Amino acid sequence: MLFFLYGADDYSSRQKLDTLKAKFIEKNGDFNVTQLESEKLNSLGIFKEVLQTVPLFGEKKLVIIKNLLKESKDAELKKQIADNLNTIDQNNFLVFYESGDDFDKRQSLYKKLQSLAQIEEFKTLAGYQLNKWIENRVQEAGVEMTADAVNQLAASVGGNLWQMQNELHKLALLKLDSGRAITTDDVQELVTASLQSNIFNMIDYLGQKKVKLALKELETLKDSGEHEIYLLSMFVYQFRNLIQAKEILNQGGNKNDLAKRARLHPFVATKSVAQAENFSFKELKQIYEKLLQLDWKLKTGQIETGLALEKFIIEVAT
Repeated sequence: MLFFLYGADDYSSRQKLDTLKAKFIEKNGDFNVTQLESEKLNSLGIFKEVLQTVPLFGEKKLVIIKNLLKESKDAELKKQIADNLNTIDQNNFLVFYESGDDFDKRQSLYKKLQSLAQIEEFKTLAGYQLNKWIENRVQEAGVEMTADAVNQLAASVGGNLWQMQNELHKLALLKLDSGRAITTDDVQELVTASLQSNIFNMIDYLGQKKVKLALKELETLKDSGEHEIYLLSMFVYQFRNLIQAKEILNQGGNKNDLAKRARLHPFVATKSVAQAENFSFKELKQIYEKLLQLDWKLKTGQIETGLALEKFIIEVAT
């Protein structure tokens, strides 16, 4: 069976991937699970070998291929893989996973997956859907939250569910023992217009090449107690917004077009359009690629947390 998971909401797509993997392991064990990052899949031979290897202690195997469409520069290899998708043994579960939707949709592999795979696209949540997501997580945490507080939290954080989950965790810990509902005052006190404001400030300074001020904002963010990987996810989210803003501006659009297309809160859309003016489209793509590489290296232990973001800021601002 062939699956294709992708979308701007990489929090939900990652959850779906983890759930699919857990269900497979529960039924078939973890001996027959293989994960390949795009850089390790550098030949058609490797692709065929992984799929054709006889499973251990069972009849089925799960193969997960991550970010091939986005990260691999080998167009011929991706075409060859597309041409071989029809030959997959039905005992195999093959999952193509992309952490985002920022890849070229003209690729032959993408088109082949669209025609053959079971597809789930995870779009950024907004409006009623985002509010419902918040309400469900609050209920799961065993606390209550007023409708006004839900609206304020949605407006403050937007569709970045990595950040949203973190904020809800803090709010739930505050209220779990009190028995009182989470209110707008709680959201205003704990959540983040301040955190978001620091990130906006830091990106402003990056665009202005003011490295010392950008590093000072980063120090403030770290002092707030947030983990470096979590902060990185917020940078990725905002620079993705800036790329979309730049595309819309280049097409003659405005902040309202960005808010509608990217499903952003009007405040975030307004700020993103202003910040996009400080970068060229080429610069934004290069910065975004640096962030994705940094994210992957941090999560796979290739580099240690601590100074990773400082080095990133110095590289970008200089």
